Amino acid sequence: MAKPKDEFAVAAFDGDLERLREVIKTKEFKPINQRAKLGLVSAAEGGQLDAVQLLLDWGVPVESGDVTGRRAFYTACRGGSHKVVQEMIKRGVDLTEMDADDKMKPLDVAVKECHLPVCKALLKAGAKLKDDQSCKGLAAVVAEVKQEVLVDELKAFAETAPDVTEGILEADAAVWELQQNHMRLLRTREEVKAAAAIIELEKTLDFESVAYSDVKKSEDALSREVGELRISLLSSETAYSQLRQLVDSAEFTCQQAVHEEAEADVAYKAELAVWTHTKSERDECDKANAEKELQQQEYVVVIKRLQEEVSQMHSENKTVAELLKAESAELRGWERDKEAAAAFTAQAHSLLGARRN
Repeated sequence: MAKPKDEFAVAAFDGDLERLREVIKTKEFKPINQRAKLGLVSAAEGGQLDAVQLLLDWGVPVESGDVTGRRAFYTACRGGSHKVVQEMIKRGVDLTEMDADDKMKPLDVAVKECHLPVCKALLKAGAKLKDDQSCKGLAAVVAEVKQEVLVDELKAFAETAPDVTEGILEADAAVWELQQNHMRLLRTREEVKAAAAIIELEKTLDFESVAYSDVKKSEDALSREVGELRISLLSSETAYSQLRQLVDSAEFTCQQAVHEEAEADVAYKAELAVWTHTKSERDECDKANAEKELQQQEYVVVIKRLQEEVSQMHSENKTVAELLKAESAELRGWERDKEAAAAFTAQAHSLLGARRN
């Protein structure tokens, strides 16, 4: 039950009669204003009987509601304020109008919320129960209402019945002989009234018996349902315990996995560092190998060129060797010729010398 925000409605909700009277005295504030109607709704919701009487006496309509369509009378029934309900019934409030919010009549919500004093006030005022409506203690309230209604009818009859005492006294002399018959008629009348009351009480008893039987059946059904719910609760608790164990085990496993993951992450980072270093070295080796391979290719080209040059030199050397061989042969021929010439020259000189001598 939340307090309203309007100042006048707050005063009505709290039962602040002095503040209500101060606001009511202002000329611009009228009982038909929406704020005044909201005040009656708030007073009824707060169960403030004096505030409700003050507003109704001031002229606020008993059928007032707030801007959402929530009736003051309906809020009193929902809140269980039976004195406020009785006061508004005296002021002629409509017992059958449905609430704009949940489409329920005042008696419907009183039975639903099990506000028995409110139910009693509504039933005495003429509200009708539905066949399928019931709550704990309602059958006893219905019986009390029927008895009180019967007593009220008897009292009303006693108040409206004509006084026959004077007539009896006037006719006492003339009808003395009929006194016994008169007494018999009086007894008969009282017996008829008593019989009617007994019949009504028997009907009430039958109704209460049926209601008690229904309540007993409902209680038995509820007992069985409670037993089933207890069994279901035990099963749920067992399942919850097992599930909790599984969750604990899973959490432990998860913690281990996190720890192992952390260790694995450290190892991974170490391996990554080693791999990075190894990859760097491998890249340098690959680069060096590439350079060596390039140099090797260059060496191959150079060696091939040198081989060609060597082959060419071999060829040239062979040619030169052949030339040298030929020249050597020719030189030896020249040497032989030279030796022959020298021998011939010596022979010639020898001959010349002999001739001179």
